[in-house]
Amino acid sequence: WLDATVRRIERYGAFVSVKVPDSGRTADGLVHLSEIKNAFVEDINDELQVGQAVRVRVVSVDPRARKMCLSLREPLAEGEEAGLDMYGRPAQEEEEEASENRGRLARDS
Repeated sequence: WLDATVRRIERYGAFVSVKVPDSGRTADGLVHLSEIKNAFVEDINDELQVGQAVRVRVVSVDPRARKMCLSLREPLAEGEEAGLDMYGRPAQEEEEEASENRGRLARDS
């Protein structure tokens, strides 16, 4: 876990500055909405504020694109699933929505 500060909030996530251990430097990265917590996030502003100190873990780094993906979520235990889609919505809702769409397509054909 690394210390970080929320710098900017967007509807899809929060940009944070991470303190690089043992260097005094910082690096910027994105905490996607789905990485804020292991539950659905209705409004990111209810979870984070600009200037807030947070602890993040590194999910991935792309040096070529100069992108770092971060997470505020506790890692899941082996074999445990969050049950969330990529937008942080419960996966069951996504399946129900897909099923409704398939039904509409079948009726419209």
